Amino acid sequence: MSKVDPVVESKDWSAWEDHQPPGPVSFHVKGTVVVIATNYRATLEKTVPQGTNPKILLLDLVVEETGDVGGDAITDIPAVYSEAKYTAGTYEEVTILRKGNGGAHIPRVDIVH
Repeated sequence: MSKVDPVVESKDWSAWEDHQPPGPVSFHVKGTVVVIATNYRATLEKTVPQGTNPKILLLDLVVEETGDVGGDAITDIPAVYSEAKYTAGTYEEVTILRKGNGGAHIPRVDIVH
């Protein structure tokens, strides 16, 4: 018997380069994952290997139980990814993958000054 996927949907994805002083430039991705219970966490991990276009960052969305006792309630949880040491302009787009499939696409990386 297969386990039910806890993810209902993901939404509100954004990606940005942070150029604010004092630096250095950093890179961030965030979104919201809607799950079926309160005892889940979401992380974003760099996909290995990356795709053929180095300007498109591929990230795997990993959702797992926390081990806590959770209640059955639709719950929004954050998913974030950051690179503290980042070369400006490295990524132009981000694709979020879920279990090897396309889950979300961020077509533009914003710049924050």
